Amino acid sequence: MDNISTNTASKQPVATESFWRKLARIIVTVSLPLIALGQWVDTRDLLVDSYNGFITHFTDKVELQQLNQVRVGANIDYLESFLGTPQLIKRSTTLAGQEFRYYHQNKYLLGLAVDGTRVSMYSVTALTPSLTVAIPFADDKSLLTQPLFQLEDFMGDFTLDTGNLTFFYEQLPLGKQGLFFKRQLGWVEYGAMPEQAAHSHQQITQQVTRLDKAYVLGDQQAMQAALTDLRRDTVPNTFAVGPYGIESAAEMLLTRYEYQAYFGDTGL
Repeated sequence: MDNISTNTASKQPVATESFWRKLARIIVTVSLPLIALGQWVDTRDLLVDSYNGFITHFTDKVELQQLNQVRVGANIDYLESFLGTPQLIKRSTTLAGQEFRYYHQNKYLLGLAVDGTRVSMYSVTALTPSLTVAIPFADDKSLLTQPLFQLEDFMGDFTLDTGNLTFFYEQLPLGKQGLFFKRQLGWVEYGAMPEQAAHSHQQITQQVTRLDKAYVLGDQQAMQAALTDLRRDTVPNTFAVGPYGIESAAEMLLTRYEYQAYFGDTGL
């Protein structure tokens, strides 16, 4: 009996050692695929980032896909999941309790009027000639493609400035097909010009100034002539859309000095 007991005891370390070796092999076997999976996830993210960087550099696909998801009524948390956090936030003086959030990319400036967690109005300014952003409720028409008079009829409402910022906006009520929103379409000095622009940045600035002077003097004939010329020659590079009027759209535009301070030298 003693021999049997001794022999059994002598086999226990061997069995224990065999168990730990098997466990180690199992751990290694399980760990290697997990490590490989982790490396694949990192590699996949790197590939996705590289692909998006390539697409962004050579096309406008990524930016247009981002802007295509911006809507009045959209949830701000969802939009910021791919837009990122805003670089600038301002309180609105025309929309009580609301704020303007600005998202600046190399190719566009997006402004969102936010009421709680909801987008109540938004604006887009193209910053590069190739970014032909679709104009909302405009039958596949885009920024930086056609002059104003070809894009829409003039309905009588416009605003402009030549002081802290040179810009021109005209307003179109959209009716029931446009959810009874109002759309502002126009030109702002830090926006892009078309790739083959018929008129220079300086010429458009001069035409806005000419219209401004006629308006201040109350010269209806001169104002009509200046407005006709401006709409004929100006290719829009910015729009705003929402239930609010042209005053809020104009307020959402950054002044020349704000744009330079927050987003760099415009070269103007």
